[in-house]
Amino acid sequence: MMTKVFNVTNGDRPDVPNTAIVITDGRSTYDHNLTIPYAEEAKRRGIRMLGLCLLFTDITFTPNARYFLHIICLLS
Repeated sequence: MMTKVFNVTNGDRPDVPNTAIVITDGRSTYDHNLTIPYAEEAKRRGIRMLGLCLLFTDITFTPNARYFLHIICLLS
């Protein structure tokens, strides 16, 4: 994100604040040991990050629905 999305070659405008929307299930599976350092580096670079965590929960007590979607919005 920091090198491919937010750069002038790909359309980044230096006079406009950068905002990233991160959609996750709450589990870090790719470079999980670097998730926090990457987020901290993005913050140092002035990138505002908005996180959207989607959690699926089994709700067997409801006859017409198998899963219920919890949406938790995290702002930083």
